[in-house]
Amino acid sequence: MTSVPGTAGLSSVDGSRIRTLCPASLFAGGPILWETSSLRYGGVERQILANAHALKGKGISLALLCRGLDTEAGESFFLKRAKELFYNIFLVTGEAAFERMPAAQQFAARLGFLSEIERRVVGLYIANYLVATPRIVQSWNADNYFSALAAVLAGVPHVMLCARSQPTSLREPFGLEGINPALAAERYRFLLQYPSFHFAANSRS
Repeated sequence: MTSVPGTAGLSSVDGSRIRTLCPASLFAGGPILWETSSLRYGGVERQILANAHALKGKGISLALLCRGLDTEAGESFFLKRAKELFYNIFLVTGEAAFERMPAAQQFAARLGFLSEIERRVVGLYIANYLVATPRIVQSWNADNYFSALAAVLAGVPHVMLCARSQPTSLREPFGLEGINPALAAERYRFLLQYPSFHFAANSRS
């Protein structure tokens, strides 16, 4: 299969030959961390809060990592409620990960199959995972391949990427979560080389 733009020949990369940054034991006692785009008013966000409420009731420790929490952009609509349910809420570009950035970016710089911008993004996520040390990372947005890739390469023991079903009209011209099908197939195929990675969808549609 030929590579597609944005993957730099990803199909030819043997993931088993890329050592993770940290041993899985570093994350063994950590929380479950959920990653999402924001806490705006939406269906995914409501699912996150409902599931967090149920798991907190069982005494399960949860952390949340958000790509954006801009109040003016409506990204923090559910933030008040989320603070009641999660022991910690991280912002991807927040200060919490700064101390871990040098090691994370140095590791990401060696990932030659990614573009320079992609390496920076992956390094940013890795830094956050080194701070949170989660035993499980679940991304609620299947289009955010880089958060899952970063978790796998950081050494997180269990990484899950979740896809949502969408009406056909919202899938066109692309497929799953609006990602170009060729690009999505190549990215997911690469991640599935790792036993720590799991892919899930909420329907067969």
